Amino acid sequence: MTARATRRQVLCGLGAMAALPLRAAPPPKLRAHGAQLLYDDRPVILRGVAPGDPLLGRPERPTDDYARIAQEWNANVVRLSVHPGAWKRAPDAVLAKLDRDVAAALAFRMFVIIDWHVVGWPDGWYSIPNPEQGQPDDLYDPSVALAHDFWAMIAARYGADGRIVFELWNEPNFALTGERDPFGRWQMLKPTFAALIETIRRHSGNLVLATNDQWGYDLRGIRQSPLADGNVGYAWHIYANHDGDDPRRWAEKLDALHTVAPVLVTEWGFGPAPGVHYDGTAESFGKPFARFMSERRLHHTAWCWHPYWGPPMLLADWHGTTDYGAFVKDLLNGYGVVDRP
Repeated sequence: MTARATRRQVLCGLGAMAALPLRAAPPPKLRAHGAQLLYDDRPVILRGVAPGDPLLGRPERPTDDYARIAQEWNANVVRLSVHPGAWKRAPDAVLAKLDRDVAAALAFRMFVIIDWHVVGWPDGWYSIPNPEQGQPDDLYDPSVALAHDFWAMIAARYGADGRIVFELWNEPNFALTGERDPFGRWQMLKPTFAALIETIRRHSGNLVLATNDQWGYDLRGIRQSPLADGNVGYAWHIYANHDGDDPRRWAEKLDALHTVAPVLVTEWGFGPAPGVHYDGTAESFGKPFARFMSERRLHHTAWCWHPYWGPPMLLADWHGTTDYGAFVKDLLNGYGVVDRP
């Protein structure tokens, strides 16, 4: 074979290869890597706010709110909640509002946490809202079957977008009274959470968050016996007055989990509210807890970017801030350039 013929064959082969469709690289995905979160193979820290339930909390609000959260508040993540009672009664309406808010948050280059906003124990005790709130008694329904229904739909709908995180169960709480046994409670919760993850994994490999008893505050027991799935982090909830605002006791409840897995403080806050669980100030709670999170590089979303859901960051006009809101806004802006998808 002549050199010219060989060259012609090579060129023809290259031309045929060029004509083949290129296989697109898989889109980036948030993933747990030891104690870190990675996105597009680079470490990221998520810091932002929780606007609450798109259907129950902000049905008439414009999506421009998400521009303000990203640009004025310097957030790179929002946490959107869905109440079981709303899902039971109006799933189509829930999805319409969730689609709207998820799309807006992503458009302004923020990650999104979708939270199943149950308060109670799987198929057991659950919180009943104050009648003055005008919500049904089963707003926080802890039905496991209902949770599977929700997560199957949500994972199928959003699971191809790796910027979206699934928080399995907002606040487990075994009972209002009785002895606390975080290690035993975690062993009780694990099978339920593993099964919910299995439901999600039929549709999505996205990052999943789980938590433990006592409204998501007591994380002891998880570090010694974590969930087996490879893309799991853990949610932590803490407010002013928890354990007397003592950082040593906060550390006890965190149990060094952040050294082996990503920990996202998906609810924290304070405000002047005598007799309410989050009663506190920037001096008594905000500053020491912000320092506690920074020292441990914890991810976080402050609750709640809302004028009425407490502790509220906003005034009734949805623009002015409470003292707590001003504190969170300054804290987020103090981080400077943040990690965006």
